[in-house]
Amino acid sequence: MSRLDLAGLSAARSKRMDAIRRKLRRPDITLHLHQLQDLGGCRAIMKDIAGVRELTRAITNQARHKVVREDAYISTP
Repeated sequence: MSRLDLAGLSAARSKRMDAIRRKLRRPDITLHLHQLQDLGGCRAIMKDIAGVRELTRAITNQARHKVVREDAYISTP
């Protein structure tokens, strides 16, 4: 956000331990802890929709990480 000069807040979001344990116990998934890719996340709180769209575009096109899933709450609340 700062690199794009966008106003907003960011907050870390980590997965709760009970959710991690539940996921590791699922019979249809053979995962180990080191294979989990969604242990944490980041939430951006923007002042307007234009900022949301600009930040989303930048993350999708310029980030060194791969966007695996996006929940489009604005388009489909």
